[in-house]
Amino acid sequence: MANLSEHIHIAALAGRSVNLERDAESSLAGYIPTARSVDTVRRVLDGLLSRSGNHAWSVTGPYGSGKSSFALLLDSLAGPRSKQRQNAVDLLDPIAPELVKLSDELLGDDGTWG
Repeated sequence: MANLSEHIHIAALAGRSVNLERDAESSLAGYIPTARSVDTVRRVLDGLLSRSGNHAWSVTGPYGSGKSSFALLLDSLAGPRSKQRQNAVDLLDPIAPELVKLSDELLGDDGTWG
C-alpha cells in the first residue's frame, strides 16, 4: 500500500510560517492570491485613491490563514519599483489587471505609494 506522502506534496512556502521581518525580501514564490485577498487589495487601493475614504484596515483570521503572506503581498505591491514589486504585479496581473493599474496610479515620484 502506498503512503499518502507519495501522492501529495506541499510547497515549501505553504509548509512554513511567515515572519514579516524575516521574509520581507521573499520572492512571494508559491503565494496564491485568493478571491478574498484580491478583494482586500481592491478595498485598500480604492480607499487610498479616494483620499477621503477609509485609511485604516484590520485583517483578521485564524492562525495559518495567510494574513502575514497577504501583508507581504501588499507590502511588495506598495514598495518601490523593484524585483519584489514586480513579483507582486506578476501574481496579480493575470487575475486582476485592474488592481495593478490602480496600484500604478498610486506610485509617486519616488516609486512608492504616496
